[in-house]
Amino acid sequence: MSKNNAKQFDWARISGARVITSLFVAAIIWLTPLASQAATLGIIGSGGPLSVGSEYEVLVHIDSEDVGVNAAQATVKFNQSVVSVKSIDKTGSVFNFWLLEPTYDNTSGKIEFIGGSSDGVSGKSLLVLRIVFTVKGAGQTHLTFDDAAVTASDGNGTNVLTVATGLDANSVNKAVFVEAKPILIERKPEVAKALPAKPAISVPLYPDPTAWYSVASNFVARWDIPADVGSVSAVINRTPNTLSTDTEGLYDNKTFRPLLDDGIWYLHVRFKNSVGWGDAVHYRIALDITPPSSLRITNESTAKSQDPRVTFSMNAGDQLSGIEGYYVRIDHGNAVRAEGGKFTTEPLGPGKHAITAIARDNAKNEAHTTSEVEISALPSPVILSIRKDLYAGEGGIPVSGTALPGSLVILSVRNQNGDSVHEAQATTLENGTWSLSIEDPLRFGKYSVDAMVQDAQGGVSEPSALMPIEVKERPFASVFGLSFGYLQTIYGLLWAGTMLVSLTLILWFIYRGMRKRKEQHVEQVIIGGVEMLQKRLSDIINLHISSTRRSADGKVSSAEKLDAESKVDEKLLDLEQEIEKGKSQLIKEIEDIE
Repeated sequence: MSKNNAKQFDWARISGARVITSLFVAAIIWLTPLASQAATLGIIGSGGPLSVGSEYEVLVHIDSEDVGVNAAQATVKFNQSVVSVKSIDKTGSVFNFWLLEPTYDNTSGKIEFIGGSSDGVSGKSLLVLRIVFTVKGAGQTHLTFDDAAVTASDGNGTNVLTVATGLDANSVNKAVFVEAKPILIERKPEVAKALPAKPAISVPLYPDPTAWYSVASNFVARWDIPADVGSVSAVINRTPNTLSTDTEGLYDNKTFRPLLDDGIWYLHVRFKNSVGWGDAVHYRIALDITPPSSLRITNESTAKSQDPRVTFSMNAGDQLSGIEGYYVRIDHGNAVRAEGGKFTTEPLGPGKHAITAIARDNAKNEAHTTSEVEISALPSPVILSIRKDLYAGEGGIPVSGTALPGSLVILSVRNQNGDSVHEAQATTLENGTWSLSIEDPLRFGKYSVDAMVQDAQGGVSEPSALMPIEVKERPFASVFGLSFGYLQTIYGLLWAGTMLVSLTLILWFIYRGMRKRKEQHVEQVIIGGVEMLQKRLSDIINLHISSTRRSADGKVSSAEKLDAESKVDEKLLDLEQEIEKGKSQLIKEIEDIE
């Protein structure tokens, strides 16, 4: 079940060759994000000046800025004409295995190391190495980092290094080292009537003398000077009740070198006036830059279980400040306190979960380790039936299926984006069946339905297979057994109206064409009738004129006259008949047009 971070930072895949290591670290630097995580790699030590022939101790440390880290690499460069490495000490380092053991080369002026930890750690001044230099010449040396990386204990090897801060130091040709003095105050003190009171001092870097701190750096102590004080003594050591009379004069603040060793230190400050030395304040400074050790996490549940609540116990050691508390982070959530080193999770979903245990000491250093637990999913429910003829605006849609007896079935209706638009619940009966209704009216469109179950312990199943459903418009009309929705009916009527108008226009144009042809035919009939009438009248007139002329000449007999009149009468009768016939035909043609 357990998986610690040593596997996540797999040194075994990397050979000891320097070129392979460089490629590995370069890949971490360039391929991993730095977004919300940050860490600082630094060197602390006395700032000098240094004396030739003396020794100069510095610490390589990491400020993880509340990020758990488990590996680091760097090359430290120095001026080999001014200093040389005497020794490198890994004692107390947060790293417990080394891909590249710390090595140095005084010829080229460099120190190299690659170290790692099986657990993650965090703190303000995590010790990596102690380096002791021998000062061999006068001048300035710059202790700088090159090819540096610090990786997070996040399982991804994320490079969280944002700043690598070196150190400058000067050496001088003096046999005895002289520390820089504080800035002195020149004034004439008032005449004292009694011994001076105990000083009230403040140390901004270590403001609470009862607390533990994990920061090792230069620090300043300040105090107010009474008017009758003429001298100040300020020394720091590990003795609780030192009464020093060493003085550098009158001053109201002093800068001290970093405390390079863990443990409890005491800053002793006292005043002197014309009466004598007063009582001293013994200001406690407790330093612990070492994270808790031997952190272990134990899963008190089975490695793979359907119980969604998992109980863990944690245990670690811390020799200096002591364990302040234990904390647990589930997956990528926030860390929560585990009272008494035990913690029971809220119900976890099915699948694998990373459980990160954190041991924090009273100096706020942290050790991290991660285990994995897998929660088995309950059997998913089955949806057996759901009504298919679903219409918009309709509620009370019945759904039924089977699931684990006694479990709670949670049904979800999802839109095409996968968002839940409706939920319904039902308890499974003893025979494993369940039924419920989708009460909320659904809108027109396509949906999908799934269900999951939850038991009394909070365990859940994976969602069931999605079942697609379609909500249609309710029918507005029915023709020959076919149903048409409101919109379909409107669209159908619009289509029918359009077709009717189109057909009317077509028939109108056809009618206009036929009428025009009829009108032309009637016109021809009328013209023909008129021409026939003109011809018949012309014949009658000619016949009448011919008989009249012969009668006037006396050349026609009575019989011939009667015969001529008879022919005229016949012509007039024929003309009358032709007119009647033409009239009937004309009326018919006109009726056809209308």
